[in-house]
Amino acid sequence: MNDITAAQIRAARALLGISANVLAHNAAVGIATVRRAESDMGTRSITRANLAAIRRALEDQGVVFLDEGTAQHEGPGVRLRKDMLEQERARHAAAMDELLGDLKGATPAEIVEHIVKASKRKKD
Repeated sequence: MNDITAAQIRAARALLGISANVLAHNAAVGIATVRRAESDMGTRSITRANLAAIRRALEDQGVVFLDEGTAQHEGPGVRLRKDMLEQERARHAAAMDELLGDLKGATPAEIVEHIVKASKRKKD
């Protein structure tokens, strides 16, 4: 297993939409450890065990780490496993359905009106 780069860790978190705190929790390491792992400043002072824990936590959520020179890629990178991407699309579609509810097919003006009314109710 090759080491992963700080940029790959940051990119993986962004791809998953998770915070450094969530990654630290999932990897069972401290937030400072995640920050050091994501730092491009000189040599990272992180143990191999902690780096492996961070990698496992990201891979468990569907991240695939691409080594330098993999296939058509010139440098290291990240992507989501295909099955995870499909799950994410389904989750997003379900969330949008729930969010829109009876607004499906509504005009933009009707959607704005709904949002304005909802925000007024929230203030009351």
